[in-house]
Amino acid sequence: MKSKYDWINVPNWVNWIATDSDGEVCGFEEMPISYDDYMWYGRKHIYLSFVRPVDNWKESLEKRPSYI
Repeated sequence: MKSKYDWINVPNWVNWIATDSDGEVCGFEEMPISYDDYMWYGRKHIYLSFVRPVDNWKESLEKRPSYI
């Protein structure tokens, strides 16, 4: 299965990655929850990058693949 994200340079503590509706890509230690109508929320997180705004942001959540 092809990954949605490039996990190669993501810190080891990041177990989940998701993109908000505004295009902000963040990594999370624990599975985040969707908050309001535009973003993900999780206690420990890190900003990873910015992509174009996305309509299907609730489908952007991905758990770290086991092969990484």
